[in-house]
Amino acid sequence: VIPENWLREATAVAPDILANSPENMWRYGHGFWTNQKGKLWHDLPREGYTAWGAGGHYVVVFPSYELVVTMNPTPYPGSSQPYETHTVTWLQQQEVLKLILDACET
Repeated sequence: VIPENWLREATAVAPDILANSPENMWRYGHGFWTNQKGKLWHDLPREGYTAWGAGGHYVVVFPSYELVVTMNPTPYPGSSQPYETHTVTWLQQQEVLKLILDACET
Protein backbone atom coordinates (compact mmCIF):
# COMPACT_ATOMS: atom_id res chain seq x y z
CA VAL A 1 0.00 0.00 0.00
CA ILE A 2 2.87 2.38 0.82
CA PRO A 3 5.76 2.60 -1.67
CA GLU A 4 8.95 1.14 -0.18
CA ASN A 5 11.09 4.07 -1.35
CA TRP A 6 8.76 6.60 0.30
CA LEU A 7 8.81 4.71 3.60
CA ARG A 8 12.61 4.42 3.53
CA GLU A 9 12.93 8.18 2.94
CA ALA A 10 10.22 9.14 5.46
CA THR A 11 11.83 7.12 8.24
CA ALA A 12 15.37 8.43 7.67
CA VAL A 13 16.65 11.67 9.18
CA ALA A 14 15.71 14.46 6.77
CA PRO A 15 18.72 15.73 4.76
CA ASP A 16 18.05 19.37 5.70
CA ILE A 17 18.11 18.42 9.39
CA LEU A 18 21.44 16.62 8.95
CA ALA A 19 22.88 19.65 7.16
CA ASN A 20 21.50 22.43 9.34
CA SER A 21 20.80 21.12 12.84
CA PRO A 22 22.98 20.09 15.76
CA GLU A 23 23.63 16.37 16.07
CA ASN A 24 21.29 15.95 19.04
CA MET A 25 18.40 16.95 16.73
CA TRP A 26 19.08 14.20 14.18
CA ARG A 27 15.82 12.41 15.00
CA TYR A 28 13.19 13.51 12.49
CA GLY A 29 12.40 12.36 8.98
CA HIS A 30 9.36 13.22 6.89
CA GLY A 31 6.51 12.73 9.33
CA PHE A 32 8.24 10.13 11.48
CA TRP A 33 10.68 10.28 14.39
CA THR A 34 13.57 7.98 13.57
CA ASN A 35 16.30 6.23 15.48
CA GLN A 36 18.48 6.00 12.36
CA LYS A 37 21.33 7.95 14.00
CA GLY A 38 20.72 6.61 17.52
CA LYS A 39 19.55 9.99 18.81
CA LEU A 40 16.00 8.98 19.71
CA TRP A 41 16.55 5.84 21.79
CA HIS A 42 20.26 5.27 22.46
CA ASP A 43 19.88 1.63 23.52
CA LEU A 44 17.50 0.41 20.81
CA PRO A 45 18.02 -0.76 17.20
CA ARG A 46 18.71 2.02 14.69
CA GLU A 47 15.95 0.75 12.39
CA GLY A 48 13.19 1.84 14.80
CA TYR A 49 10.86 4.69 14.02
CA THR A 50 7.74 6.20 15.54
CA ALA A 51 4.79 8.43 14.77
CA TRP A 52 3.49 10.49 17.68
CA GLY A 53 -0.09 11.72 17.56
CA ALA A 54 -2.36 14.09 19.40
CA GLY A 55 -2.77 13.47 23.09
CA GLY A 56 0.27 11.23 23.39
CA HIS A 57 -0.88 8.37 21.15
CA TYR A 58 1.98 6.76 19.28
CA VAL A 59 3.02 3.83 17.16
CA VAL A 60 6.54 2.38 17.04
CA VAL A 61 7.91 0.05 14.34
CA PHE A 62 10.92 -2.28 14.37
CA PRO A 63 10.89 -3.95 10.93
CA SER A 64 13.43 -6.75 11.55
CA TYR A 65 11.42 -7.84 14.58
CA GLU A 66 8.21 -7.65 12.53
CA LEU A 67 6.98 -5.61 15.48
CA VAL A 68 4.53 -2.74 15.71
CA VAL A 69 3.76 -1.33 19.14
CA THR A 70 0.97 1.14 19.80
CA MET A 71 0.50 2.95 23.06
CA ASN A 72 -2.47 4.98 24.11
CA PRO A 73 -2.37 7.29 27.12
CA THR A 74 -5.03 7.23 29.76
CA PRO A 75 -6.86 10.22 31.18
CA TYR A 76 -5.51 11.23 34.56
CA PRO A 77 -7.71 11.69 37.63
CA GLY A 78 -9.39 15.06 37.56
CA SER A 79 -8.98 15.62 33.82
CA SER A 80 -11.91 17.41 32.26
CA GLN A 81 -11.12 16.65 28.63
CA PRO A 82 -10.36 13.31 26.97
CA TYR A 83 -7.13 14.71 25.49
CA GLU A 84 -5.73 15.58 28.94
CA THR A 85 -3.59 12.50 29.38
CA HIS A 86 -0.39 11.20 30.85
CA THR A 87 2.33 10.88 28.25
CA VAL A 88 5.75 9.32 28.46
CA THR A 89 9.20 10.74 27.79
CA TRP A 90 11.57 9.34 25.16
CA LEU A 91 13.54 7.70 27.99
CA GLN A 92 10.44 6.06 29.48
CA GLN A 93 9.44 4.93 26.00
CA GLN A 94 12.91 3.42 25.51
CA GLU A 95 12.63 1.48 28.78
CA VAL A 96 9.29 -0.06 27.80
CA LEU A 97 10.40 -0.83 24.25
CA LYS A 98 13.63 -2.44 25.47
CA LEU A 99 11.60 -4.86 27.61
CA ILE A 100 9.38 -5.71 24.64
CA LEU A 101 12.34 -6.24 22.29
CA ASP A 102 14.16 -8.37 24.88
CA ALA A 103 11.06 -10.56 25.19
CA CYS A 104 10.94 -10.94 21.39
CA GLU A 105 14.52 -12.22 21.29
CA THR A 106 13.88 -15.13 23.64
